[in-house]
Amino acid sequence: MLSSIIPHQPELVAEFINGVLAAVIMLAAFPLFIPMIIDFTNQAADAIGHTDLTAYVGAGGGNSPIVELVLIVVLFFFAIRLLIRAVWRIGFLAVLLPVGVAACALYALPATRWMLGWWARVWGGMLLAQIPSVFALSIGVQLMAHGSGLGAFVYSIAFMQLATDLYTLIPFNSVGASGPPMGAMSWPAPFVFGSFGRAMGGAGAVAGGVASAAGALRGAIPTAYGYQ
Repeated sequence: MLSSIIPHQPELVAEFINGVLAAVIMLAAFPLFIPMIIDFTNQAADAIGHTDLTAYVGAGGGNSPIVELVLIVVLFFFAIRLLIRAVWRIGFLAVLLPVGVAACALYALPATRWMLGWWARVWGGMLLAQIPSVFALSIGVQLMAHGSGLGAFVYSIAFMQLATDLYTLIPFNSVGASGPPMGAMSWPAPFVFGSFGRAMGGAGAVAGGVASAAGALRGAIPTAYGYQ
């Protein structure tokens, strides 16, 4: 009906109507769909298993109190890092939840539809990262509880570090201290070096053209003004 009223821009009006309709549907489904996703994530993490960090201490370091003290200190260091990252994740999800509502509303405008895809990737990745993180932590606890020697301790600490890094690797594609808000850009090496080679080749061609033009000027200017 609106396209018949405005006959000169039927595609633009249809795109605007479809965007508004999709935005209204997503806004209505947001308070129902998001709690379902959160419950599914919690149930999946519970199905993987509960991790008991006392298994690390219970494994011990033999009869040497010095070795046990070193193991407990290392354990507390990695456990505190994981705890801080987990609390940071909860705050991150809470802060970006209203942004998802705004992104659903802004989907009505074609110029702002990218916000919904960005929010779904970052917020959803941070939410679902709990499942592989709990899985990695469970593996580390099992290796420490049932293993022996330095190898079991090293492998368990590595999996605890992996459980911490997954909270930035999945949503941000990086394992640094803090992930970039828009995600890390992935540039394949052949493409980068190929582009660099093409750019250098183009620069060489330009430089050759400039040199030939300069040589022509050096030969033409003296001849034109009577100098040999």
